[in-house]
Amino acid sequence: MRRFNLSVKTLGFLFVVFFLFAAPLQAATLTWTDTADNEDGFIVESGSGTAWKEIGRTVANTTSFTDPSGQLGQCYRVVAFNALGGSSPSNIACLPVPPPPPPAPPFVSLTLTGNPALEDWTVEAKTNVAGDIRIEFEVNSKVFRVESSAPYALFPQTGDVLSKSKLGPGVYTIIARVYEQTGTVALATSPMLTVTEGTTPQAPTTLIVVE
Repeated sequence: MRRFNLSVKTLGFLFVVFFLFAAPLQAATLTWTDTADNEDGFIVESGSGTAWKEIGRTVANTTSFTDPSGQLGQCYRVVAFNALGGSSPSNIACLPVPPPPPPAPPFVSLTLTGNPALEDWTVEAKTNVAGDIRIEFEVNSKVFRVESSAPYALFPQTGDVLSKSKLGPGVYTIIARVYEQTGTVALATSPMLTVTEGTTPQAPTTLIVVE
């Protein structure tokens, strides 16, 4: 369990936020120094900038408040009040801003399109790696094709028209690797894809009718 302590002394308040959390997130506990001697209580507000909303009130001489729905990045301030109105707000104290999520790891995937049995097929590689890259297709552990622009395909195609396979009947294991154009270390390697290419049976011939 971690504890954050943020405090700044302005406008007659020493305002501190303690945020206790393990997993899942728990509550934010606010504490401040009461420097007034004529307040009826305190108004606790949550928000930021000019957008503040009241989330609770306390009686006079109170110096703490717990927000059960505190969230990372949330900010608070406190106002003392009596029958004549409210004081200037305290300093603003905020819970820590959550760190940005880590970037997705680079990946490349393969999708089979067409019909290998008819030798009209291709394998397309898709990757989340941006920039100046190349994708190398390996067939049975040998580099078969290198593509430097999308769509990255084992066999090129125009629109939806597939080119004929250049492999011929057989069983092929295909992977793709992503490199920077000038790089020699793969940024990502696809799972292996196995394709069995073949042809349909030959049509029967010499059909006769025997009476």
